[in-house]
Amino acid sequence: SIVSAGYDTNVPLLPQEVIFAVVAYSFQLYFDFSGYSDMAIGAARLFNIRLPLNFSSPYQSSNIREFWRRWHMTLNDFMTRYVYGPLRGRHKKLYRSYLAIFVTFFLVGIWHGAGWNFVIFGLMHASGVLFVTVMSGRLDFIPHRIAVLINFIFIAITLVLFRAAGPEKAFSMYQTVFSLTDWLQAVTVFDGTLSSLLGNLKATWWDVWLIGFSIWLIFVCQNSNELVSSPRMRKYRLVFSLSVFILSLLFNTSSNEFIYFNF
Repeated sequence: SIVSAGYDTNVPLLPQEVIFAVVAYSFQLYFDFSGYSDMAIGAARLFNIRLPLNFSSPYQSSNIREFWRRWHMTLNDFMTRYVYGPLRGRHKKLYRSYLAIFVTFFLVGIWHGAGWNFVIFGLMHASGVLFVTVMSGRLDFIPHRIAVLINFIFIAITLVLFRAAGPEKAFSMYQTVFSLTDWLQAVTVFDGTLSSLLGNLKATWWDVWLIGFSIWLIFVCQNSNELVSSPRMRKYRLVFSLSVFILSLLFNTSSNEFIYFNF
């Protein structure tokens, strides 16, 4: 509901409301894709088919290149093998490598959808990968946690293009976040209450708690694949799985949006 209020409304939002909605969508997409990948692997196991790992805590990556090694790993492997590799060839010239990066991520964008949003998304990620490639070894002075935070901010910014109805909506949200006038307005209307902070999103303290809990799950905890492979966890796997399943049924709502069905 927070994501829908942030992206699907024409009501002018305050900068912090845009940021809250953007972070909420980043987490919604994360859990949607993580769950989808686990479901695919689990369903395949029922037929004795072992699918490769497809998702491995990508938001814990310290740079965008590492992110793509951990987010949609099968797509990254396919694109590297059949697009980037042939385009780069055995040439050692840098321009061939850079061109291969841009073409690969252009196609990654188009793969998600035939729209300018996805083209711009692909080119932004190509620019990020190119930057990390050029600056290889020169950014090691940045503490790991700070690098993870910077990388997540970049990813969250680009994911606005995934959810926004069009480039105009995405750039409008960008403009709000980086507008000094909008921030001054937000300070003026803030009276210490949640409604003055996130009123246009109709957010509750439950929503704020969920975002905080998601931060802990995503950036601190082990992912599902790591938990399953843990020797300690093997003893309690059935009990843990059933407990999580029962909790998911108890807290289930009427919302059953499956985002990656669109892709």
